[in-house]
Amino acid sequence: MTDVFKILLIFATIVILLRRKINIGVVMLVAASVLIVLYQMTALRIWETCKKTLLDEVTIKLILALSFIRIFEMILREHAVLTQ
Repeated sequence: MTDVFKILLIFATIVILLRRKINIGVVMLVAASVLIVLYQMTALRIWETCKKTLLDEVTIKLILALSFIRIFEMILREHAVLTQ
């Protein structure tokens, strides 16, 4: 049950910081730092988690999908298709 409270605390931190108009990148870094502190992760555990995340098949597919969406949006914007 304490995990639920930790996640709620992190979520509340994200909401509060976003309402204060803080950059989303900074907000995510702060939330990740709070997560690390609350779960008392060691440097080795942080490194392993980052490595697994970056090399995961789902992460790579999401990055590719988002990249193609951005490319498609840029093409549509250049040809003024989105203004019609």
